[in-house]
Amino acid sequence: MVYYGGSELYHSCLVLIEVYFTPLYLQNVRSFGIIESAALLLPLVLSQVLTTVISGYVIKWTGHARNSFLAGFVVWLAGQGAQLSFDRHTSRGVIIGCLLVQGLGIGATIQSSESETSMRQQLRLRFSLGSSVRSVGGQSCDHWGPEVSALGC
Repeated sequence: MVYYGGSELYHSCLVLIEVYFTPLYLQNVRSFGIIESAALLLPLVLSQVLTTVISGYVIKWTGHARNSFLAGFVVWLAGQGAQLSFDRHTSRGVIIGCLLVQGLGIGATIQSSESETSMRQQLRLRFSLGSSVRSVGGQSCDHWGPEVSALGC
């Protein structure tokens, strides 16, 4: 059984950072309201769900998760790199496009890390262990998030 435990820990941390800091940028830098900043996160969430389902079927048909996993991280990195260009005058279209690309990458990596199990009997253990690791990653980022935000990073 291949286990991507470290990647799940980082994955959950990065996703929570994305969901935490993007609305802060939209509300504080761009002066958007709460509802508008939440609505602008929809491309991230919806593309993530769509890609997770598609990635699951691809992994089921091919029997391999590595390609989806690596492609997902490359796409996610491209979206994150494009987000570095955000400033006070970034258009809504660019924001939506970057979040859409990031969601595509996130969705591919979630399904890939969950699906790389060699035996059917190990699935329950694999999913529960994966959920626990993602929970630890999310909690650690929840704990350190305000300190990082206070540093101005």
